[in-house]
Amino acid sequence: MKKSRPKATKPAKPKAKRNGDLTPSTRPKKPYTKERVAGLKPAWESGQSGNPAGRPLGARSKLNETFLEAVLATWQRHGDAALEWLAVNERARFVEMVAMLVPKQVKSEIEMTPKPRYWISDSPHTPEEWAAKFCEPDELVK
Repeated sequence: MKKSRPKATKPAKPKAKRNGDLTPSTRPKKPYTKERVAGLKPAWESGQSGNPAGRPLGARSKLNETFLEAVLATWQRHGDAALEWLAVNERARFVEMVAMLVPKQVKSEIEMTPKPRYWISDSPHTPEEWAAKFCEPDELVK
């Protein structure tokens, strides 16, 4: 017969200190009134950049261009073979890739003309007679 061991208890978590933890302050914040900010200077003048030295022009695009050139070179060497392998070995991913290339939203303009409502009639009518008798004036098909 096995002896049961007493369950280990976890030590209680210490209560968070009022000033030392990272919880937000419960002290009400003072609103930024005109009187409170009256003596402060703006961070920078209107039209002036906050970082005059800033990022040099073209620095970000240079990385993008270099990366895309490397991707293009690799694609030109291995692209056809990679597509062929994907189409044969992983059809679902191939279809997913092709679906991602199709535009998600296609803007189309559809002109709709109201169609007459059809009712069963005991006597035959021409389309014009039928429309005049059963359609409202704004629904008449011209």
